[in-house]
Amino acid sequence: MPSKEPASLPSDVNACVEFRREWSETAKASLCAFANTSGGTVYFGIREEGTPCGVPEEKADELERSIVSAFRFSMKPPCGELCRTERIHVGKMLVIAAHVLEGPETPYYVTLRQNGRKQSLCFLRHGPSNYEATDQEIRWLYQKSNPVPFEEQPSPVQKLTFSTLKRYFDAAGVEFTESKYPILGLVDRTGFFTNLGLWVSDQSNIETRLGFFSGTDKASDVEGISTFTGSVVSQCDAILVKLSERSGHSFRMDDHEISGDFARDELRGYPVVAVREALTSMFAHRDYSFGSSSAQAFVGSFSDHLEFLCFGEFSGGAEEDQIREGVSIPRSRKLAGLLARLCCPDRHGLGIPLMYASYWPSGLEPSIEVTPHLFRIQLPRITAAYSGLSEREHAVLGFLRTHGPAPRREIQKSLGKSLATTLTVLELLTKKQLVVKAGTGRNVRYRIK
Repeated sequence: MPSKEPASLPSDVNACVEFRREWSETAKASLCAFANTSGGTVYFGIREEGTPCGVPEEKADELERSIVSAFRFSMKPPCGELCRTERIHVGKMLVIAAHVLEGPETPYYVTLRQNGRKQSLCFLRHGPSNYEATDQEIRWLYQKSNPVPFEEQPSPVQKLTFSTLKRYFDAAGVEFTESKYPILGLVDRTGFFTNLGLWVSDQSNIETRLGFFSGTDKASDVEGISTFTGSVVSQCDAILVKLSERSGHSFRMDDHEISGDFARDELRGYPVVAVREALTSMFAHRDYSFGSSSAQAFVGSFSDHLEFLCFGEFSGGAEEDQIREGVSIPRSRKLAGLLARLCCPDRHGLGIPLMYASYWPSGLEPSIEVTPHLFRIQLPRITAAYSGLSEREHAVLGFLRTHGPAPRREIQKSLGKSLATTLTVLELLTKKQLVVKAGTGRNVRYRIK
């Protein structure tokens, strides 16, 4: 390949970048991991810390042949089309980049010579490291390469009924008949029930656990653990009801109502839209291919946060900063659409970004952890000590919670009091560390701490 002068080289290794001084047998593991995961680039002629050391010009052809041969002869199935090499000059030093695409026929195995004998191994990439895939992960790779999504594949159980699901459609005022089964994805083109049909049916054996803990982690005292089975839709409903029944707090907050069938309870301490989005995302991104027992999802209610954890992933290898902007494809898209219709009718497709936006007035923020096969959302509890406040102080906090950071004149207008009274209330809230003043002059804004 022709060489070129780059605008810049990566500064460090990550999920899609690796540095190597020279070719070695272990380089094949990196190439295999990129092909199995989300693609990436191996730069030869760069030290591990990121400083160029160069590849001798007389060894460049040999190095490129080694890279190409690895894909054609050491990888199974052969996948030479997944890699191209590029020569890059950094000053007077030559760097060779091996650009690897994510392969469509996973899992890919690579033959390595270890301890004096050849072994055929499968590698995955997580962060800056490669690791050997487990049996479960190899099974996931086979699922990944199937052009038919798992939720659309035929269900192992074909005698299914949907009386529970129909009740939710009836409550939402939406017709639910057998003629709707293909549209919803409950049956495939040949009329067989799909895995999605099984998950939302009366015969579903999927399990989800909900635990309440007195402290901040699972090592604290357990106040109660429940296990839910049956239709995924009814599990969503039951978990939200349980959270509502146990989430009352002593401090005053604006009440939030859950629309549709979820209007029976209120959630306090957390933005309702965030709780619903986190819960439905957990079900939509969950991996159901390993059965109910080994892939059990868990919702935890702690003293300072809610946790939604499952075996699954965000598609496309999206990072948290991309996910919060809405760049994620649910593992089970049809299930996500069904849950959105029945459980979150006010989302309008905003999903994860709406979850983050719902926390903006409080100054807090959810967190999302993404690994190759695990996904976790944590929602912080809004824990400001609001007890013992005056009616005016509550009014100002309610305004800031609803409208976000605001200038004094808007707060005064909402309060309907004099300038002096408004400033006094704001000063008291600031001293109590419930409100923060930011900016100077006309740019001063007040927000909840």
